[in-house]
Amino acid sequence: MDMNFKIKNRKKKEKNQTVPVGVKTKKALGAFSATSIVLVIMIAILANVLITKTDWSYDVTDNKLYTLSEQSKKIVKNLDQDVTIYFLSSKKNTDDGYLKIVNQYKKNSKHVSVKFRDMELYPNFAKKYVSSGTAEEGGIIVVCGEKGKYISPNDFVGTSMDDSGNYSTEVTLEPSVTSAINYVTSDDTPVIYLLSGHGELELDSSFQSSIERDNYEFKELNLLTESKVPEDCEILMINGPTSDINSADMKKVKKYLNNGGKLFYVCNTDADTLKNFESILDSYGIGINDGIVVETDGSMYMQGYPTYLLPTIEATDITSALAENKSYILMPVSKGFTLTGNASALLSTSDGAYSKVNLESETVDKESGDINGPFSVAAESMNDDGEIQVVAIGSPSMMMEEIDQYVSGTNSDFVSNCVNGMTDQEEKISIKAKEVSNDTATYTTAAVQAVSFVSVIGIPVCILIIGLIVVILRKRSK
Repeated sequence: MDMNFKIKNRKKKEKNQTVPVGVKTKKALGAFSATSIVLVIMIAILANVLITKTDWSYDVTDNKLYTLSEQSKKIVKNLDQDVTIYFLSSKKNTDDGYLKIVNQYKKNSKHVSVKFRDMELYPNFAKKYVSSGTAEEGGIIVVCGEKGKYISPNDFVGTSMDDSGNYSTEVTLEPSVTSAINYVTSDDTPVIYLLSGHGELELDSSFQSSIERDNYEFKELNLLTESKVPEDCEILMINGPTSDINSADMKKVKKYLNNGGKLFYVCNTDADTLKNFESILDSYGIGINDGIVVETDGSMYMQGYPTYLLPTIEATDITSALAENKSYILMPVSKGFTLTGNASALLSTSDGAYSKVNLESETVDKESGDINGPFSVAAESMNDDGEIQVVAIGSPSMMMEEIDQYVSGTNSDFVSNCVNGMTDQEEKISIKAKEVSNDTATYTTAAVQAVSFVSVIGIPVCILIIGLIVVILRKRSK
């Protein structure tokens, strides 16, 4: 009886006996540490998987070098055909910066894929898509079905010059790739005919290339040998004629326009009055004034050169992007237009501008006989359906590469925008090259001292305090 009582009493004591506090704390800390380590590992693995799968990245460059423009995004998101972008190199030999840009096309459309074709392993791959010359290592070929477009590495970058004469590097890869995508996914290529036979100026190669990148083809047209403007003429371009068109050929041009054709006309400031050409423009509300425009507003011409105009960019469908960006267009030695009817200004002078009629005068000051402004120096004329049918530009020199460089390519952007607006392809407007910034971070003395204090004193002190707390907690737990 006594023995049974002792056994029961012992069991009761064992049952009621509590675990020492130190043991509990050690177990709790151990469990917490193990759980924390597992959680940290799981979070790290999950984060890596998410970043890898979603191609997460953030473009921290000032001008978003590795981010597509809204126009490019719109084009690729609307794709309904599969497009493959081939680098003519192995992946390890492909420039990382260019690859980041091209991968943005894949990121924005399920119809775009990016592949690599090492030219040593695939020596004949590019021959199918390069019409002339030889493809270069590191180039790109954009393919859709049986149609392909080769992009030379020379078209990945370009240069521009500011008004101080300083050159900078621009990345032109995005405009080139987007243009190639437009080309390979289009059923046809609009044709621009360059009129010849009247002493027209040769179209600057840089401007022609800029327009061709938007998927246009150029052909020459001499109306002396043709009975009419060809049926496939999307735009008839007359670039700075020095002699007038004859009456028979003028009728051919007017008939083409009456049937819905489009005219892009550039004045020649060195030419005498060209009555028949002017008659064509008059029919669309664009009157050419005698003389050349002189600007009086100091903020609207290049310093020291009042005939080198920096006109106001009017807010229209084809110029709104340039106007919003507060871009400059440089118009050296320009004719001024007076507008009526369906014609409206694209580029305008100040109210104080005037047209210098006597070009033999020894002064640019306003004299008797000069014509009061304001003027339009670039204009558009709409047809009855609200479509742009005629664009006229007063300065032939604005379509020269050396002038374009002064305004970082805005002149060529403007001309390309006009062409795209005339063919109702506004989605191609203003895909600009992006300047490579070499800016360096600049810190004040106070900022440098603060960073030094945190790194040399602050962080070590924090680590020391954390270590002391851990030691104290461990001692108390024993």
